[in-house]
Amino acid sequence: MGAVTHWWLLLIALGLLNLVLWFRIRARHGARWPLMVNLSGLYVFGCALRGFLPKADVERFALFDTWFSSVFFGRSVATIAELAFVAQWSLVLWTLGYSRVSRAVFFAIACAEGFSWYAVISTHFLGNVIEESLWGLSFATIAACLWLSRRWLLAAICTIYVGFMALVDVPMYLSRLKIQMEQGVSLRGFWDGIHDLNSRRVVTWSLEHWRPEMPWMTLYFSLAVWMSLWLCQWPRPNALHLKN
Repeated sequence: MGAVTHWWLLLIALGLLNLVLWFRIRARHGARWPLMVNLSGLYVFGCALRGFLPKADVERFALFDTWFSSVFFGRSVATIAELAFVAQWSLVLWTLGYSRVSRAVFFAIACAEGFSWYAVISTHFLGNVIEESLWGLSFATIAACLWLSRRWLLAAICTIYVGFMALVDVPMYLSRLKIQMEQGVSLRGFWDGIHDLNSRRVVTWSLEHWRPEMPWMTLYFSLAVWMSLWLCQWPRPNALHLKN
């Protein structure tokens, strides 16, 4: 088996592990704060599904030629999952007393999802640059609130995530955007893009094609999901002293 096959099997194993962990957490903590646990469930199931059928959205790379490997299906699942994930963080900020920041962060990520859809429809990497920048700025804000609230471990983890976005993820998309602009790639219109992301799949198991996606996908479908599961144990609002 090649490197891509091993990586895909790793993603499958991570997805199955995370599903098992979520069901166990749901059995133990589901009655305490059902909303937080259910939001985590959307994220865990969404990430597991995306790990089973990985794809590179703008390039239309996929491992299998099936509609479930289409960018439209995958991006739809990702949108629901990521909004659920940021809703978890918004709840955390709300319980800490940062209600306005909580709403602002959720709105910023909702905008990021819109830019992500722009990227996959138009195949313009500028959308990804803005999307990932909004994620980085949002989590920088979350990290600041956690530092101020003396939630040291969570704050440190979010700060590391911000560093990864600033040093790895955003520069990756900036470099792709630069190449795209130098090559003068023509962008797709709305309806043409919708048709394309529904129908076109470049099936490839080439390591050259998947190597740039491996680091962020592996971390995303492991560490990020584990953070979501961890938040299921966050104390309910009525158990905390809320700031005015």
